[in-house]
Amino acid sequence: PKQHTNAIDGHSISWQEQATIHFLICPLESSPSQCTLSECNVRDGGESSNYPRSATDFICLEHAHEQFTATLIEHQKELARIEAEQEKEGQHPRSVHEIRRANATNPNNLTNAELCKNQPFHPTSQACLCSPHLSSSEINVICSWKTKGDTPDNVIVGQHHLRSLVVRPQNKSKTCPLLVTATFDARMEHDFSTGPLNVPMEVSIRNRLVSSKVDFEFFMETTSDFDFIGPECFRKTLDGGEELVFPMEAVIFQSGMHDLQCVRLTIYQDDGTEAPYVFPLQWIVKVNTDVEG
Repeated sequence: PKQHTNAIDGHSISWQEQATIHFLICPLESSPSQCTLSECNVRDGGESSNYPRSATDFICLEHAHEQFTATLIEHQKELARIEAEQEKEGQHPRSVHEIRRANATNPNNLTNAELCKNQPFHPTSQACLCSPHLSSSEINVICSWKTKGDTPDNVIVGQHHLRSLVVRPQNKSKTCPLLVTATFDARMEHDFSTGPLNVPMEVSIRNRLVSSKVDFEFFMETTSDFDFIGPECFRKTLDGGEELVFPMEAVIFQSGMHDLQCVRLTIYQDDGTEAPYVFPLQWIVKVNTDVEG
């Protein structure tokens, strides 16, 4: 879109540019009985709990339509299967009573009340979108945006939806079942004439699986620019949802930008196979020489 002098406050993306934003999803301390909403403002990076409930209206409608369509297709397949079995058995054509009974069970002929009679929640509600059976495993992401149109007074708004994103699988995961993070000071100054720099770190390993244990081996690879002090290699089993936190130190020998993400995990499966994992997300620490020292 064109930019104007009174453009909406926020970020600007030029032609053919792309912005990538990383979020860290943390499980709640307690499992609430209702749908939990949180807002992350990209402009100031803050988090707010004053999330407008109207923002979920469209994603709830989208979810209800998909559920209804899937149910209708399954019902039509079942009717076709029953009819094929009857023809195969050489039964007589259906009577008027059988035809009326089949029409009465067709979802196209049911009222909303009849469709929702056996549902614990209204199909277009937030409670139905955040099913209690999957609330601890899945999240739904809504990206709301607005920009200026062709004229300064024309504001264009929109939403992008990502539904049923599995972030904490129950028993199986196509990706690594463990989440590895680290906290450390990303900017430091040091006089290397006095010796190497020791950077304190806190490494966290969380089992993303809710109901399954994970047997794994942790290993920290080293480079010529830095080394590690602490538990660099060990094997452990984490229960579902369990988290392991331990301290480490990175020993850096020269200034510059260093990627401390050197973790390699090996997951041991129940059938005896092994699955190695490395992680592309960088742990960057910038070290400047202390000229005053």
